[in-house]
Amino acid sequence: MKKLFTFLTILWLFLTGSAIAQDWDQSHYYNGSWYSFVDKSYSGLPTDYVTGLVFNGPDTVWVSGDWGLSVWTKIWTQIGEEKKLGWTHYNLPDIPPEGDRISHLVKFSNHQLLVATDYDADEYQIQINGMGSLWLLDITNMSWRKLLNRRVRDIVVENTPQRKIYTACDTCLIVFDPQNDFAFQSYKITDKYNSPDYLDKLRSLTFDSRNQLWIINSNVKEWSDQDPGYVIIWNTTTHNVEWQSYDLFCLDIVYDSIRDSIWVSGRNRVRKFSLNIPPTWDNYHVRIYNNKWDRITIDQFGFMWLADLEATGCWWNGIEDEGIAGVGGSPVAYANHNIYYVVPRPGTKQVWFAGSRGIPIFTYGDDTAVETEPETTPQKFELLQNYPNPFNSSTTIAFSLSKPQEVKLCVFNAIGQKIATLLNGELLPTGRHTYNFNAANLPTGIYFYQLTLPQSGIIKTGKMLLVR
Repeated sequence: MKKLFTFLTILWLFLTGSAIAQDWDQSHYYNGSWYSFVDKSYSGLPTDYVTGLVFNGPDTVWVSGDWGLSVWTKIWTQIGEEKKLGWTHYNLPDIPPEGDRISHLVKFSNHQLLVATDYDADEYQIQINGMGSLWLLDITNMSWRKLLNRRVRDIVVENTPQRKIYTACDTCLIVFDPQNDFAFQSYKITDKYNSPDYLDKLRSLTFDSRNQLWIINSNVKEWSDQDPGYVIIWNTTTHNVEWQSYDLFCLDIVYDSIRDSIWVSGRNRVRKFSLNIPPTWDNYHVRIYNNKWDRITIDQFGFMWLADLEATGCWWNGIEDEGIAGVGGSPVAYANHNIYYVVPRPGTKQVWFAGSRGIPIFTYGDDTAVETEPETTPQKFELLQNYPNPFNSSTTIAFSLSKPQEVKLCVFNAIGQKIATLLNGELLPTGRHTYNFNAANLPTGIYFYQLTLPQSGIIKTGKMLLVR
């Protein structure tokens, strides 16, 4: 019954947009971008500690944190004569099932999420087996299925019809087969330079266009130049290491579909790898305050985003590389703000950040203009809430007509006396209409505005409060 209630509540939010829409006006213009900052003080976040973001299209986002999981949906809210962008939100209760912190959130399908949890919020502490879990969440019925009982460092989904799930679990690579009821196989990765030893610090994964699996093996606790790590190419068919780099200080890895190459982040630099075996690579220095770039993301327009977990923040880079804006040195910085994940919003030049102080949002380039809602012909007769409300002296009353109509609009006091007539049977065209009501000579109190369509006999009434 509880799952049914949760599902129906989320469905109601998606269909009606009835939750409070937050107006993200707390923003400013910085270095060519619009910057908004979403925190618990006005966004509905239970806390400011956000660990993951997953978009299901541009207008729905799943948000995880130390409280559990929330679902947000974009809506437009009528405020006076204009509509403003906001997001409905609903915080799912009592999840994950075992009450652990969510550390990773990955989209598996349009109705399923992969959710990794851990028992320790310390990103830098090496975990032993059993210190976390991997879950499959079906959002259509809010059912949870545990797939694995150990700490997961990273999750990627194979871009093939098989949709196999690959997880980095420090000492091994674990592969799940959805077509075989999510049965899994564990693989040790041989250290080519210290055979027969195995790599035991598997940290980050990505697939390239040839379905080669690239792996970062890096000491996530020490991160010292004496123990930097390796970049590995692993064959998913033969289950063998095709290539392994010499010592490199490497922390995260991502495939760049625009340049058809691999990028690896590290200390003060990023490296671009070709896909051939053995690969060649180029170094790009991105040195700001001795940064260790723990996260690297390439958005759909080819822009690179780098994040440092240790509080020096996140940087957007924008010089030309092969004719496409990519790497360079234009910063977007946060002082004393940990950034855990960088997530581009689909179809927009907007990037969201999961961090220790909420969700910073950047809009850049051609999208610096205010987001607008497409104009549509009203599908029904609608009377909107006046704005502002409560009001002092004057307020605006708005309504929509789906076809030309004769309209009456009157205002009454609390005892039903008519005190103003704004429209008296005028013929108005299809569309949205607004009228100002001036109450300068009226006392404080509750008033009613009534809209009547004499030809169809429809009457709608709204309530407003005048405060002196």
